[in-house]
Amino acid sequence: MKQDTIRGATYTVDCEDYIHVVEFNPFDSESPGSLIAYGGNDYVAIASCRFQEEDTSVNGIEFKILKTFHHEVRVDAITWSPETRYDTLTPVLR
Repeated sequence: MKQDTIRGATYTVDCEDYIHVVEFNPFDSESPGSLIAYGGNDYVAIASCRFQEEDTSVNGIEFKILKTFHHEVRVDAITWSPETRYDTLTPVLR
């Protein structure tokens, strides 16, 4: 009989509602951390995060929400463009 292995989350962050999808930007965004987007019942949030495994000056995880977009539709899929860059993304989101 095969036993199920249960793993807990390595890192967690507080969110305002249920999360249905999470997607890290797989492309080089020239940012000090990784870009991440996640979607819930009626919003998409874009954030920057750095992990202690990537940067020894970080204790655990450094997480900063850059922008939250509210709308009336549940988010079930997110994709990133290879042209996404952190330095051009931040002014566009303001």
